[in-house]
Amino acid sequence: MKWSPGRKYRELLMRIDAVNALIAVKEAYPYEELSRVLSIPSSVLSRYYQGNMIPSVETSKKLLNELLAKEFVKRFLYDLVSTKYGGDAVKAFSNPRVLNYIGMYMYRRIIENLAGTRIDGVIAPPDHSALIASFVASRLNLSMNLIKSIMTPIYEGLFKYFGADKGESVVAIYAFLGRECIPYLKKYIDSFRLNLKLVEAVVLVDANVPKDIRGDVLVEAIIP
Repeated sequence: MKWSPGRKYRELLMRIDAVNALIAVKEAYPYEELSRVLSIPSSVLSRYYQGNMIPSVETSKKLLNELLAKEFVKRFLYDLVSTKYGGDAVKAFSNPRVLNYIGMYMYRRIIENLAGTRIDGVIAPPDHSALIASFVASRLNLSMNLIKSIMTPIYEGLFKYFGADKGESVVAIYAFLGRECIPYLKKYIDSFRLNLKLVEAVVLVDANVPKDIRGDVLVEAIIP
């Protein structure tokens, strides 16, 4: 039987998530700009950031709703990559604060898109995608399995020994989703007879990718 956290735990986690989201977006935006977006004084945001104050449950909901809204997340990633990482998105993914922030966003998207739907596991290739997927799987209390990837041949052996259980319903997570990923995803899905419900990506490299995946599978990306 899977563990289900109680209300107090969920509320505490929400408050911590709100602070962690703020810490992540502070990588790209000063307090003054965030204050305008959130309608919270800069001095209060500074106390949250420094750990001298934790937002209330209601304020935490407000922070998360604003900071994890799709358009805000997209703008933040564009601004962060262009101003701090010289246009290199891969470097941005080396920042654990950014990865956790993306993980929080994808966790919420999965809940919103698949409310009431049974999900048994999360799958991802063994790159930055796996770090995001691990966060999401932990929050959903699900297993996380690796997909073969053209970029990571060293992990070929894991496919045989650490695959998903046959017939499971799964969500796939990608940091970068291009057409070269699709044959590996399809082979994995077919090999274990999985029911792919949703694909979440940070960057959709090729706009035609959704057409290459089964028509009833929702494919979402933050960028573009």
